[in-house]
Amino acid sequence: WSYESKRIPYVDKSTVMMNRNGTTYNPTRNYVVDFIVTLKNPNGTMTNFWIETKSIHDIAVNKKGKKTKNAMTAEKIRVKNYSKWIAAQKAAEAVNAHFLVITENELESLSKMIHK
Repeated sequence: WSYESKRIPYVDKSTVMMNRNGTTYNPTRNYVVDFIVTLKNPNGTMTNFWIETKSIHDIAVNKKGKKTKNAMTAEKIRVKNYSKWIAAQKAAEAVNAHFLVITENELESLSKMIHK
C-alpha cells in the first residue's frame, strides 16, 4: 500500500476564474489520492484500489436547501470533491483499478465485521 502517492489532474468545477481577456474558466488542479492498496486475489491475480477517505459531511447533499453561508461553503466543498472523484474514477479505470470513497460509515461497518 502507499499513502498520497498518486496525483491526478482535474478541472475544479467549484471555482470560476477570469483570464485577462475576461473569459471565465474552471482551473485545472491536482488531486492526490489518499491510499493505493494492492490485494492479491485467491487466484493469484492482483487488484488495485485507489481509496479516498472523507467525512460523510463532505459528501452528503444539502437536502434542506439552506442558503446559509455554511451550507453554501459545504456545497462548494462537495462540488470540488466530486470534480476530483470523477477524474480519479476515469484515471483508475484507465489502468484497471477501482476507485473508492470511504466514510466513517464504511469504516464503522468494517470494524464491526472485524471484531465479531
